[in-house]
Amino acid sequence: MHVFLCFKPTEKEYRVREAKGFTLRVLPTGKKTLLFIYEVNGKRKQLNLGIYPLTSLLDAREKYNEAVKALYNNEPLVKEPEPEVVPVLTVKELAGL
Repeated sequence: MHVFLCFKPTEKEYRVREAKGFTLRVLPTGKKTLLFIYEVNGKRKQLNLGIYPLTSLLDAREKYNEAVKALYNNEPLVKEPEPEVVPVLTVKELAGL
């Protein structure tokens, strides 16, 4: 039996926190989200690691460990997606289509 099955929804959202910010949030709907809660410059922030069971505990821990390393090295926790390169067509090229 998986450990997350013992956390049942209640009338209010609640969080179960493990060492150093690894957190399970349980919503009244029963949705379970894995989070990394941390502080930067005195401000509390959270990084969504995934929704259980779509994200396994192992995958969430890997994302957590990567985020902790990035935070320790003063790197951004979330990588910005690469911008999509869209070819620019001239009027002549468009007319030839």
